[in-house]
Amino acid sequence: MTHIRLANHYVLQELSEAIERGDMSKATGLFGKYTHRYSLDSELSGLACTVSALEKINNEKRCEIKARLKKLCVMRRLKSLRGSADLLPNRLAMR
Repeated sequence: MTHIRLANHYVLQELSEAIERGDMSKATGLFGKYTHRYSLDSELSGLACTVSALEKINNEKRCEIKARLKKLCVMRRLKSLRGSADLLPNRLAMR
């Protein structure tokens, strides 16, 4: 079994904070750095594609991205605490 490296909740929090501050050039740079480092993290890559155009889109989309980042951050934190990355999505779906 191969292990896919996913961005941890600290990385996601750093990205979220840059967006919260409105520092889009820093956010874009961080997304570039982390998508290169965690190239197999499809959720992060999906957000990065959206962020690349963030300076041109409206606040509604920014709020959507912030919410997705926060949700992903919480899920990753739970995964790291429980140590069961494979079972967590199933547990959340049962709620």
